[in-house]
Amino acid sequence: MRKAWLSETCKIIQDRQDTDIQSLTILDLWILSRLSNLTRILNSSLRSFDFHIAVHCLYVFWWHEFCDVYLEYSKQYLPRTEHDVIVDENRRKVIARLFATVADIYLRSAAPFLPFLTEELYSTLPIIKNGDASIHQAAFPASLVN
Repeated sequence: MRKAWLSETCKIIQDRQDTDIQSLTILDLWILSRLSNLTRILNSSLRSFDFHIAVHCLYVFWWHEFCDVYLEYSKQYLPRTEHDVIVDENRRKVIARLFATVADIYLRSAAPFLPFLTEELYSTLPIIKNGDASIHQAAFPASLVN
């Protein structure tokens, strides 16, 4: 869970601006497709009480798809210190928005399995949470495709 904590608490997700779909790269679309796939499998496995599948999918998505691929790729666009010059400000904003979106959906998905950690992380998310004071009051992510 150390990797989840570190990637979630990055300061880069503080920018909440909406992004234009035209500015998304292939990798941005890929991580969104993987997130959609996660919610589909998660909802299906929870309906059939296959909790081991749900937990495995949460682990694979966060560790291998988001952190190992998307987060590592995105580092090149993010400032390492407060004095670094940002070369592509638009790209940084797209990444920040995607980080916030992925974190929001992932934390709500993982909440039944990691209630205390997700509650703490959700409370620090810089996104509009529809007035939900707790992650456990927020809607569980629905799959886009059945």
